[in-house]
Amino acid sequence: MLERVSTDVSPLLLVVATRPLSVTVPSQYERLDRAPGTHRMVLDSMAPEETLNLICQRHGVYVLPEQVATLIVDKVQGNPFFSEEIAYALRDTEQIQVVDGECVLNPGLGDLHSLDFPDTVEGVITSRIDRLPPQGQLALKVASVIGRIFASNILSDVCPIEEDRHLLR
Repeated sequence: MLERVSTDVSPLLLVVATRPLSVTVPSQYERLDRAPGTHRMVLDSMAPEETLNLICQRHGVYVLPEQVATLIVDKVQGNPFFSEEIAYALRDTEQIQVVDGECVLNPGLGDLHSLDFPDTVEGVITSRIDRLPPQGQLALKVASVIGRIFASNILSDVCPIEEDRHLLR
C-alpha cells in the first residue's frame, strides 16, 4: 500500500518508521528505499551521557549516583525508553529516591548489579505493572482498552468494580 501511495499521490510527504529490519528485507521496502526523493535517517543508540541526561531530566536531578549511572548505561545500551523504565523501576522499588532534588541510593542497598532486572523494555514494564495492587492492574487494563488518551470520567464509567471507582484518580 505504501508503495502505491508513494507513486500515485502527489505531492506527498511520507514518513516510514521501522524497527531494525531483519537480514531479509522485503522487496517492497527496498523499492521504497531506492525511490527518487527518498531520504533515509537511521537513529542510533543514545550516547551514555545523553542517556544519563535523559534520566536526570525525568527525575528532576542534576546527577545520578555512580552505581545507578553504571547500571543504566550497561543495561540499556543507549535505548532511551528502556533507560527511563529501568530508572522508574529503581524508583518504584525504592532502590533510589529523590530527596531535595538529589538522587540518592537506598542506604540498605547492596550492589545494584545483583538486582534481577528484566533484559527487555517489555519485561521491565511488565514487572512494574505486576507490582501494582490488583485495583491498579485492573484500572490499567481497562484504560488500555479505551486508548492512549481519554477523559478520566470514561474510565470511571466503564470500571467494572463500582466500589473501586473512587480510587481511579
